[in-house]
Amino acid sequence: MERSKSRGVTLVREGLEIDGRVVPLLAGSVHYWRLDPKDWRACLLATQSLGLPIIDTYVPWGVHEIAPGVLELGDNDPRRDLAAFLRLVHELGLYAIVRPGPHINAELTYFGIPERVVWDPACQARSAQGNPVVLPMLPQAFPVPSYASEVFLDETARYFRALSPTLAPLLYPDGPVVMLQVDNEGAMYFRDGAYDQDYHPDAIALYRAFLRDKYKTIEALGAAYGFDPTAEGSPRFGDIQPPVKFDAKTPAEL
Repeated sequence: MERSKSRGVTLVREGLEIDGRVVPLLAGSVHYWRLDPKDWRACLLATQSLGLPIIDTYVPWGVHEIAPGVLELGDNDPRRDLAAFLRLVHELGLYAIVRPGPHINAELTYFGIPERVVWDPACQARSAQGNPVVLPMLPQAFPVPSYASEVFLDETARYFRALSPTLAPLLYPDGPVVMLQVDNEGAMYFRDGAYDQDYHPDAIALYRAFLRDKYKTIEALGAAYGFDPTAEGSPRFGDIQPPVKFDAKTPAEL
């Protein structure tokens, strides 16, 4: 928040306060990578003519990545010149909300994530049976990434590091970017039923860390889980498995 204020941008009830002026949080989406750059200006002006002061755009990781940690940002393909697009937004007196994902949806086959990441087993969310959790989405179903996976988080961090030098110089007031949105529609890729996911090993490790933080001692854990911690073979924090279905029969079993 301090950094945001120092740039003259503050989120307020009415929208955004930019250098003391309230701008309604009304935005129109323009997907630069889907357009011929010669059409960018016309599309931006058309959006502006609707009375929308802000341009909203995704930044699709899978569209820009040409090798792990290497992004094409306009050196060879003008459609992917994010900086040029944002400079034009600034030139026209518009503001920008930039949404770099990693999940962006945008009706892209893998929701903007590179195929190599989607199909990496270390990055995939797991069902209670240990199988990849698959999103049955047209035109092709694909495994849902695990947001507990250290590998997935490392890949995402590498993508953000590669992208940030392009975005940093375009933050307001030097450029049009007044907001950044991390990720998109935080609903676990619409697979959000109870016990549906995520049983990735890193997720289970986080669950056990949560238990340690909550109960502190094995005695308190035993009292909650209904076992005698002094009995031979009794479980420890590292043995506890997260629930995989609702099977409580009595209030005590909850």
